[in-house]
Amino acid sequence: MSQVPGDSLCVPIALTRRRGLPGVGSMAIETEGIGPGTDVPRASPSGPKPGTRRGRKLIFALVPLLASTVLVEVVGRCIAYQRPSNHSFALAGLYDAIAERLMRSRVQSIGEQMQKERAEGKARFAAHHRAGELENAERYTMIFDRFVELCHAQDAALAVLFLPSPGGPKLPINLACRQFFHDLCEKRQIPLLDATEAFAPYENDVLYLLPDDGHTSRFGNHVLATALATFLAPLLAHRSSVHFAPKQRPALLGDLEASKNYIFSDSAPLPCRVITNAQGLRRDGELEFPAKCTRVLCVGDSYTFGHGVHDSQCYPQQLEAALKGVEVVNGGIAGYTICDEYGYLSQRGRYTEPDIVLLQVFPNDFEGLSPSLQKVYCRGGEFCSRVGSQR
Repeated sequence: MSQVPGDSLCVPIALTRRRGLPGVGSMAIETEGIGPGTDVPRASPSGPKPGTRRGRKLIFALVPLLASTVLVEVVGRCIAYQRPSNHSFALAGLYDAIAERLMRSRVQSIGEQMQKERAEGKARFAAHHRAGELENAERYTMIFDRFVELCHAQDAALAVLFLPSPGGPKLPINLACRQFFHDLCEKRQIPLLDATEAFAPYENDVLYLLPDDGHTSRFGNHVLATALATFLAPLLAHRSSVHFAPKQRPALLGDLEASKNYIFSDSAPLPCRVITNAQGLRRDGELEFPAKCTRVLCVGDSYTFGHGVHDSQCYPQQLEAALKGVEVVNGGIAGYTICDEYGYLSQRGRYTEPDIVLLQVFPNDFEGLSPSLQKVYCRGGEFCSRVGSQR
């Protein structure tokens, strides 16, 4: 190995590689002050730093992922180009579509189970009807008596409204339930309005939303409101002596979500607009305390709620329009039966400070106490083991 001017050392490629130094052919390394036997310093690698390499790998991994997402979005937009959507991104709409399909599959499974339970219930009902009995009648009576006690504690007059099932007064379930509620109310001296008589002059297809739905129509609710206005007249002078301090009263007085304005479309052929106030009630404006006039609280199921009709077409709202100077509160919720209605009245309804409580009953109230329907619609409370899947 020979010295060159400028105290530089020319290191051949073989030596460079042996000592781990990068180079091509030969590489000049400054060796000022280096004598024989001294190790030649190693040159620092000229490649990218480890952190830079990791960053590049991350970028190269993300670019295909981003490209795939964009591709799926473009394809989704092409597929859904003619379909109306409330989403800005097609992927969000696809996610909702998949979630909806899974939910429908679950609902279908529950529906099949309910149909099976109903078929078994109808068979039991036929046997009980022949024996002059109704399934779950004993449990219904026990909870009804607790409902009566709660109204007495509230110093509210109680009245009952019986709505017949579509099919006519001679339908076996209507005959059995009419007799049951007549006996129940007569024994306890509770006024009962049997809407069978009010409905008698009209055809079912004008009283109910047939053939799409079996709930009462706007006209059917008008017939109910007219009959109720006369029926409740003797009770309107009653005023409750029970009042609550503002701190005792809950923020929600109804079981609906507060301050909403939406299209209720559980029954696809019959969408209707639902408006709730800040107290969770289906009505315009909030209730004031103390009440300035007689207040009637309607408690019931989807017939009181007004399934398939707009707010002003529900029978509680039509009753309020018919009774000048009387407040009528719609406390109905779809799927409720006596255990749910008791729970609502005890936890929220009584805080509306009603002077009159109108309990709307229907033939399927007994069926609503069956375990299969309790799993779906139960509100929860003293007489419900758990909150249903639809609550």
